[in-house]
Amino acid sequence: RVGFLRIKFVYLNLKVKNSINMKFKSLLIFEIKRKFIPILIYTIVWIMFIIMFLSFFNTIKENAGSITQLYTNLPKELLSAFGKGPEALTDIYGYFGSSIMIYLVLSGCILSSFIISSTLAGEIANKNILFLLSKPLNRVQIYTAKLSAIIINLIISNVLLVVASYISTRLLTNADVNLSYFLVLFFYLFILQLFFGCISLLL
Repeated sequence: RVGFLRIKFVYLNLKVKNSINMKFKSLLIFEIKRKFIPILIYTIVWIMFIIMFLSFFNTIKENAGSITQLYTNLPKELLSAFGKGPEALTDIYGYFGSSIMIYLVLSGCILSSFIISSTLAGEIANKNILFLLSKPLNRVQIYTAKLSAIIINLIISNVLLVVASYISTRLLTNADVNLSYFLVLFFYLFILQLFFGCISLLL
């Protein structure tokens, strides 16, 4: 009889664990779908922004002589303060890194901070957190599912940005760019998004 009760206890324990895992996966998929559309819209806007800026590059490169002359007339202290030279506009790597990435980093960090902080704050304000806690999931699992969904969506967003940036640069500027350059840039953006998102969550 003791052996039968032990087997029954193990069976019920496994059944509860499977139920919790199913609830966790369901919550994770639901959060991915819920956050995917807003992040996708911002990603499309960023891609359009990248295409718009890259369309100016050939014109700027054709006027490289005038730009170089302009930079030579500027005070050296001013150039050293901003850390920019003529190559920041006439070289595709300098142009993308200084003229485009600065806006992507700024807007990307603001977006991730807003989404991550509002994920939990919104649930508490709407009292949806009480409904979630009534399920067989503890707080750590709920927070993990929500934050994992945001991280997955940010990864998808940055992958789309890498592909769009690489293709747009090749088509619009005819420059022989390296894909690894964009991988490094947007990995850096992803890390910053997570960093500022975690700070906003702690605040």
